[in-house]
Amino acid sequence: NGEQQVEARCSLLRILGGLANQRALDAVCDALKDRDAQVRDTAVRTLSDWPNAQAAETLLEIYRETQDQAHRLLSLRGLVRVLSISAEEYPPDKAVEIYRRVMKLLGSPAEKKLVLSGLSNIAHPGALEMACASLDDEAVKAEAAPAVVKIARAIAGSCRVEARAAAEKVLSATINEVVRRQADDVIALIESI
Repeated sequence: NGEQQVEARCSLLRILGGLANQRALDAVCDALKDRDAQVRDTAVRTLSDWPNAQAAETLLEIYRETQDQAHRLLSLRGLVRVLSISAEEYPPDKAVEIYRRVMKLLGSPAEKKLVLSGLSNIAHPGALEMACASLDDEAVKAEAAPAVVKIARAIAGSCRVEARAAAEKVLSATINEVVRRQADDVIALIESI
């Protein structure tokens, strides 16, 4: 029965996601080209839940190539998640490079907000620069401001000038009192160093 075969292949893909080794990844990636839409969907969902950074490049490719909006959002969520849990495979400079590639592809404000949430966990001047650029986008300014503050605080010791400039930009960009206080705290922290 064809329906049973499809369900069996989908079950196998989910099991492979639990194994999460290179052979499993290769098999799940192969399933992205399957004739059956349910198998392809299960492959995308399995990759989006991948427990390590091995799937990052594939998730970026799915996000870039797919016409399916559900798959686009799933792959972006998965990419943000694996970048935040995989500091060994994706140290800050490498994660920033992936985020730079993603930022060029973002469409909706929801996608931008999702990326800002992941970017806020990257203690790197490049992450700060990207988050600061989002302060100019009215659709995501409310999410960009706390991301900028979080990154600025994380790099205040090593990148004082950049962190201070970012905190000052937040002060001029937002009226949110909580975020403004946090930006003031970052400036005070920098001055105390």
